[in-house]
Amino acid sequence: MRVSSALAALVAASSLAFADGDWDPSGGPGIDSSTNIGLTALRAFNTFLYIGTENPALGARIYRTNDGVTFTIVATGGFGAGVTKITEFEEFGGVLYCGTASPAGGAVYRSTDGLVWTLASPIGFGSAANAEVTALANFSGDLYAATRNTGGSGAELWSSADGTTWTTSVTTDGFGDADNTAIADLEVSSSFLYAGTANSADGGHYVRITSGGAFTILVDDGFGNTGNISITALEVYRGEMYIGTHNPSNGYEVWATPDNFGFYRRLKDGAGDPQNVLVTDLESFGEFMYVGVESVGEPFEVLRTFDGYNYNQEDDDGFANPANFRANDFAEYANNIWCGTSNPSGGDLYETELPTGGSVTASSDDDSHHSRWHCFVATAAYGSPAVPRVAELRRIRDQRVESCEAGRRFTDLYRCSAPPVAEVVKGSEVLRALLRRTLLK
Repeated sequence: MRVSSALAALVAASSLAFADGDWDPSGGPGIDSSTNIGLTALRAFNTFLYIGTENPALGARIYRTNDGVTFTIVATGGFGAGVTKITEFEEFGGVLYCGTASPAGGAVYRSTDGLVWTLASPIGFGSAANAEVTALANFSGDLYAATRNTGGSGAELWSSADGTTWTTSVTTDGFGDADNTAIADLEVSSSFLYAGTANSADGGHYVRITSGGAFTILVDDGFGNTGNISITALEVYRGEMYIGTHNPSNGYEVWATPDNFGFYRRLKDGAGDPQNVLVTDLESFGEFMYVGVESVGEPFEVLRTFDGYNYNQEDDDGFANPANFRANDFAEYANNIWCGTSNPSGGDLYETELPTGGSVTASSDDDSHHSRWHCFVATAAYGSPAVPRVAELRRIRDQRVESCEAGRRFTDLYRCSAPPVAEVVKGSEVLRALLRRTLLK
């Protein structure tokens, strides 16, 4: 193989080839009411998909469906207690639980059959300052509930062995820092519970918690960037913990750690768009991980990765609805992935087919808009992934390089090493010109 051909194959290998998502709306705006401005929580339970809403006007609602077409209201009017938002669902002991937000204080509700819902915790856990139950987790035989606290003492973490009797799991509010005003997400990994906090003073904290309530703060400064004011999403994927942030100044970031000692940034600056300010959800399905986003002044994006390094945009911005500004939650149900959105005119529910394998397949077209990391070095050389030569290199990769096992291993290796090379190329017009001459041969 000539040097130029080898280089062309090498550069082409870095382009992602995920098929763009095909997300279809299900249920209409707000399901049955435009006052449901957000479909904020999703969960498969028994044979139904449950959808919780944000509805400040009429009170939060819960719906369920077994076909994505017909929806039944199973809770309405904010449980008659002023609940404005369903924040999360969790199954514990064969019972479905949900966290809520309310001016009177967030709380936990439960249902054994999905139809009849009862209060399972004190309102606000005894304080209206606990305005929201932000996250639920099933850990070490107990149900955990995290809060957002507006009283100045810091967020709280509670646990229950039976789902109705609650004790303070971590007795030091805010993990010892009153500026940790909310615990934004909880994730279980191995024998620990992990928490991400909101801290606009010092940057979000990343915390490890034992079943006995002891905690260790692993990150206390937004990964060295106080602009990361909150750690908003946690997900274990391919043996690493992935951590999403809220950064209203420069756009969200995604970090990963294999061991809680080394932390590696995988996405920055809102993945190239600083108006993408917040990672709302990280969820893995099979061999893929999905990244949900909140955007300011524009529709959100949903990204997908096969390896944690390279990301593709799924479908069009806002799933082709420019008023969809937030992708709230993902859930797997009936061999599909479901996503609830926020929209001032009524949040929507969308579905797409569950990926059936881990292999990376070519897009049906060369619409480069959907590829978050296209062809790293070629894009750096030409300045745009839409240049025809870059598309041609992607076809070389798909049809030749990845047609054999050795080529696929070569591709995987290059995807890990190409980004820093591309950064060097982008900073040198001489290198860009040399690469363009080589890639044209």
